[in-house]
Amino acid sequence: MTATTLSPTPAFVSGTQKRAAKRQAVQQFVHSLLQTHDTNDTGTEPTWSCCSKTFTTHSSISRHIHTAHADKLAALESHFLASPPRQVKPPQNTCQFHTRRAARGGSDPVTLPCDALHAKSGTVLLFYRYTPIHDPEDVAAFQKDLCTRLGLSGKLRIAHEGLNITVAGETRNITEYVDVMVEHEVLSGLELKNDAERRRLFFKPSEGCVHVFDGLSVKVVDEICPFGVRDWVPKRMRGGIWEESNQYDPSTPESKDPKVVALAPPEFHSLLSTLPNNKDDYILLDVRNHYETRIGHFPSAVLPPIRRFSTLPTYIHQNKPTFSSRKAILTYCTGGIRCEKASAWLSEEMGVPVIMLEGGIHNYLEWVKESGGESLFKGRNYVFDARQSLGVQNDVNEDAVSFCYKCGTPTAALQKCIGTGCHLLVTCCTPCFESHSVKSPTENMGMYCCTACREIDVEKTTHEANWHKDASLSSDTRGKPKPKRRLCSCEIERRRQLYSNGNNTTPVNQEGGR
Repeated sequence: MTATTLSPTPAFVSGTQKRAAKRQAVQQFVHSLLQTHDTNDTGTEPTWSCCSKTFTTHSSISRHIHTAHADKLAALESHFLASPPRQVKPPQNTCQFHTRRAARGGSDPVTLPCDALHAKSGTVLLFYRYTPIHDPEDVAAFQKDLCTRLGLSGKLRIAHEGLNITVAGETRNITEYVDVMVEHEVLSGLELKNDAERRRLFFKPSEGCVHVFDGLSVKVVDEICPFGVRDWVPKRMRGGIWEESNQYDPSTPESKDPKVVALAPPEFHSLLSTLPNNKDDYILLDVRNHYETRIGHFPSAVLPPIRRFSTLPTYIHQNKPTFSSRKAILTYCTGGIRCEKASAWLSEEMGVPVIMLEGGIHNYLEWVKESGGESLFKGRNYVFDARQSLGVQNDVNEDAVSFCYKCGTPTAALQKCIGTGCHLLVTCCTPCFESHSVKSPTENMGMYCCTACREIDVEKTTHEANWHKDASLSSDTRGKPKPKRRLCSCEIERRRQLYSNGNNTTPVNQEGGR
């Protein structure tokens, strides 16, 4: 690649501009190294050539240029910063789909008040599809109009790569919503209209109050499930259905090319039953966040200490030998959306077959209920609405594998730490929450995840008050730094587990965001 002259960087550059410039630099650099293109006619896979080496995946060539050509990337980034692209303001009628849902520094609530007078039984849907969407704004507008007309609430995320939707409402209105959606072009080819069982497995309906969401949120996003690997497009995902056959012979995985296979709950259950005798050949990976796996998981699974799905690739690379040395990797998540993307990436990165649980834990537990068999999944399945979790039993304490962090009572009930910027979910039984709730410096009532978090909150409030006081006495406050919030004990320990790679002495920076 031709060297780029370092351009003068503007005096003031926002974080958004820096990230955009870096993305442009990586994209241009990678494109300049492209040797062969992916074509539908010949089936040729794209390859890149650099430093006398050939790279067959986008992620591998990206890692190479970040490691071996950091100086050239920096020069390109500086070039794009010096001449940023013209910002095009979205049309007025689409701006509503690009705004933040929660306030900056905030997050969605995990509980919603719903007294007996207003509680109303309904149905909740949980479905997704990876499929090319040419005009996400148009699909978002259609979804908003449809949900508003039917009185549905929920979270809907639309992107060029597909859609991720969970909605709730009265059962009759949910039924009408499904009838409309099976006719929509974004679900074409799935044969849902005249197949009731296929439709049930796809939309994953479950019972729930119509108020499990605090409103309707329809957003157009870059990814329907942010994964943290830039400019990577899965080779083997096509509209939420794997191109390869779902037939898999566990006895001869090495005879097949690395690929992803989706197994229905009964087949996945049977394969899991053999894991104790095949620990060296298979590894089971839970791709969900640590607060989800805390209240429920398959006992033999690896549980990454991550708070966001986008951190999973980092964890995998930290422990690459553990995964790449197996004959196959088994994966699962809540409903399949994270699992499908992670499995495609794992098959490329690790070079081994990946077997995912089709329909996720949700469909697995439904199968257990219908079959009357014993569930290999222990605990409860975390869901992103006010119900918090679902299980074979209705009582959150009946099949709990987690414990109240105050009294030790078995419970799957979750509360969110009220520490400013923390938002960590902790297991806390109702009696302890009611008796131990405190008021934060910002007047919020609730629980702190640890003593350190409360101390940090008080410290931050005091420092900010002093900062504003000192700033008001100075004629020039531009250079005066604002206090930073340190990490609490819980977060330090989680990061140590994430980045230590088995080395407990690895230092963790105690300052920074979450």
